[in-house]
Amino acid sequence: MSETTGIGEGPDSSCSSRRQVKRLESYVRRKETRRELRKAYKNRRKAKRALWDHLHTEKPNSEGSSDVPRSRKALSHAPRMSESPCSTKIVIDCAHDHLMSFKDICKLANQITNCYAFNRRLVTPVQLFVTGLKADGHAGDPPTVRLRDRLALAGSEHWDIHLCDEDYWEMFDAQSIVYLCAESPVLLPDQFLNTPPPTTMEELTKPISSKNVFVIGGLVDHNHLLGHCYEGAVKRGYRTARLPIAESGMVLNGRKVLSTLQVFEALAPVVAGSMTWFESLNAAIPPRKKLRSPD
Repeated sequence: MSETTGIGEGPDSSCSSRRQVKRLESYVRRKETRRELRKAYKNRRKAKRALWDHLHTEKPNSEGSSDVPRSRKALSHAPRMSESPCSTKIVIDCAHDHLMSFKDICKLANQITNCYAFNRRLVTPVQLFVTGLKADGHAGDPPTVRLRDRLALAGSEHWDIHLCDEDYWEMFDAQSIVYLCAESPVLLPDQFLNTPPPTTMEELTKPISSKNVFVIGGLVDHNHLLGHCYEGAVKRGYRTARLPIAESGMVLNGRKVLSTLQVFEALAPVVAGSMTWFESLNAAIPPRKKLRSPD
């Protein structure tokens, strides 16, 4: 009898085979998951494009086109903010460098870059401000970790955007400021009328209009600083408001806190008068964050 007859047929070999099978099954599952994620991403892009096309054909403006994102080729003819009939100011409050890590500052810079790109592709761009860029980071940090420098690396000096070292409260009347916070009990209106903002503290009960200055918190905190922007706005005596997410029939997965980019993409088309809240929120909020949305 050969001495090698039992080699490869013992308990160790059986365990090795089971491990190989498990690894293969795990690999197949991961591959299927990646395939499903790619498919969902493509479907999401198709759905978003279909929504823009629908708005383009169903809601033309006076010039025969709607507030749909333009192609890169058409951007050379896109109106600048100074030429836009929409005078509504949307501010991204970026005085929070000291509260964020370097990675989060980079993420915020990417979101602001995408806000600029989104506004640039609108037929009726809003007046976009980025304030508080003089904010200091952590003690001892090199200058290149500051938000302004991260934006400069993206070419922000050539953008059609207002980049301001000053904070928003130094630039605008307190009575006109509306800080957007998920914690606010006040809803933004379905339509933004072109009425003047309140001029005294007693007139703060006036409806929110397109003449108000809307401030979005530029803070990436991964829910570690819940209510930080809301508490700061209330402490300074500013009006606050929130997006009508639940009122539009949407149920979100987790807290009703959107990113800076998502809030801007939802707000800008509505204040410009080209989309409803349902349309803008459905386009701005990614499907992974929705538990349910109306048909």
